[in-house]
Amino acid sequence: MFLGIHWISNITMGVFDGLSSLERLDLSSNSLETLEEGVFDGLSSLRMLDLSNNQISSITAPLFSKVSSLRFLDLSHNKLSVLPQEYLRSLSIRNISVGVFDGLSYLWRLYLSENQLSGIPQGAFTGLSGLGNLHLTNNQLTSLSEGSFAGLPGVGLVLFLDGNQMTTLSNGVFSRLTGMRALYLEMNQLSSIEYGSLSGLSSLIDLRIRGNRLSSVPKGAFDGKKALELLDLSYNELTMIPEGTFNGAFPTLWALYLNDNKLTCISSDAFVNFTAM
Repeated sequence: MFLGIHWISNITMGVFDGLSSLERLDLSSNSLETLEEGVFDGLSSLRMLDLSNNQISSITAPLFSKVSSLRFLDLSHNKLSVLPQEYLRSLSIRNISVGVFDGLSYLWRLYLSENQLSGIPQGAFTGLSGLGNLHLTNNQLTSLSEGSFAGLPGVGLVLFLDGNQMTTLSNGVFSRLTGMRALYLEMNQLSSIEYGSLSGLSSLIDLRIRGNRLSSVPKGAFDGKKALELLDLSYNELTMIPEGTFNGAFPTLWALYLNDNKLTCISSDAFVNFTAM
C-alpha cells in the first residue's frame, strides 16, 4: 500500500483494521509528527514499513510490538536529535522509549540516517537480534561508548556510521560485534584510533575510514583482522607508515587505499603481510 507523498499529518487508530495480509506500507514524504501507540496493531504480515521524510518527533513503546514479521523499517530524514538513556532510537524522531523495537527480532534493515542524533546510550538497540544493516549515516554523533551497540547480532552486521562528527574511537566500542562484516566510518573527524577500539572484529571484511583527520595509526590497531579484504585510509593526514602498523597476517586483503594523505615515510616492511596483493 503506497500512501507516500501526500499531506498526511495524523493516522488514527483502526485505520489499518482488516489488513492483516498487508506486507508493504509506504507512508514516506508526508507530514506525520507523531504515531499513536497501537496504530500498526493488526498488520501481522507487514514486512516493509517506510516512515522516512516525515516530521516525527516521538515514538513510544510498544509501537511495533504487533508487527514482529517486519524486515525493513525506514525512519530516516525525520527530526531525531537525542537518544537519552530512557529512549531508544530516533530518525527525524526526538524521543523513542525503551522497548519500542521489542519483538522485531526479524528486522533486517533499519534506517536512521539524516537525523540529528548526537549519542547512542547503552542498550539502545536491544531486541534487534536479527539486524543485518544499521544505517546511522549523516547524524551528529560525536562519540560512541562500549555498550552502544549491545543487543545487535554478533554475526553478519553491516554498520554505517559515515558522515558524523566523531573525533576518536574508544577502546572496546565494537567489542560485542565480533561477527560484523563491514564498518563504514568515512567523513567523520577522527584524529585518532585508540589501541583496542577495533578489537574483536575478527570477521571484518570491509573497513573504510576515508576522509577523516588521522595523522597516525597505533601499532597493532589492525591486529587480528585476518578476514579483511578492503581497508580504506585515504584522504586523511597520515605522514608515515611505521613498522608494526599492519602486524599479523592479512591473507585475503586485496585493496589498501592510502592515497591523498601526507605520507613522507613508509617502513620497508610495512606491507610484508599482505600476501594476497
